[in-house]
Amino acid sequence: MDEGPSPSFQPPKQKTRRTRFVYISDTHNSFPGGGFKLPPGDVLIHAGDLTNQGTFEELQKAVKWIEEADFEVKIVVAGMSMQTGSYS
Repeated sequence: MDEGPSPSFQPPKQKTRRTRFVYISDTHNSFPGGGFKLPPGDVLIHAGDLTNQGTFEELQKAVKWIEEADFEVKIVVAGMSMQTGSYS
């Protein structure tokens, strides 16, 4: 018959992992190291307006620095300038 763990049994302590979120928006063609500095984190959320006009060239530059940013997860929400630009 199993009587369960002995009174001296201690389950292993689990390590607590904290996730640090970094929220930014309205960078309008500014990039880390130039117009601002990003704090360290695990998740980067850019909540709109990466560019000024939403041109393809501006978007390419913005995507490049987002790709190079040192975060496990990156979430980008389109802003007004990204929705109205010409992408041809």
